[in-house]
Amino acid sequence: MNDHEFLQDYVQNGSQAAFAGIVERHVGLVYSAARRLVRDTHLAEDITQEVFMLLARKARRMGSDTILSAWLYRTARHVASQTARREGRRRHPGAGQRPRPRD
Repeated sequence: MNDHEFLQDYVQNGSQAAFAGIVERHVGLVYSAARRLVRDTHLAEDITQEVFMLLARKARRMGSDTILSAWLYRTARHVASQTARREGRRRHPGAGQRPRPRD
């Protein structure tokens, strides 16, 4: 089955096997895109899981012209970028804020 057939089977029939096929086929792409941005294996694993959860939620809205690998890659980069910013703020609170003027 190709990506579109897997996705349609998942959307129309709720096929967990079809979704697992998508994950198996693309997990390396998603993980490596995330890993390159966050440079942390645990965060990259979390991001990978989040991307596939997003796919499960948004699968019904994807058109037949959607290139799944491109969507997954773009989503992985977006989620990884958000995660990197959040982690940066968590590790360095106050970074990037302007100093308060003294009275």
